[in-house]
Amino acid sequence: MTLTEYMARLDLTQVEMARRLGVSLSGLGKWIRGERIPRPRSMVRIREATGGLVAPEDFMPSLSDPELHPSDMNWKALALLATLAQLTLRERERRLRKLARPSENKPPRGRAA
Repeated sequence: MTLTEYMARLDLTQVEMARRLGVSLSGLGKWIRGERIPRPRSMVRIREATGGLVAPEDFMPSLSDPELHPSDMNWKALALLATLAQLTLRERERRLRKLARPSENKPPRGRAA
């Protein structure tokens, strides 16, 4: 189900949906129009806010769309979505949460003393 379909089902405006997700109205509009693909952290919020009805793969454009031009796509995000679409729901949720968390184990930047 797309965000648009979900919003229509619940009779939500873009303003209301943006507030529920904690995102800007313009950011939500870009997701809805397919101009941007939500980042993993946002995908987790979308899944939680919609009770799982809107999933990461719902943002993946149809690669058979004749209007779709490769330069319009964020290939890194599409690769992530393709991978997530093939996982079980539990594993998908685990990976999205891991991606959404700031890494506590990253070494500090710069040279080691």
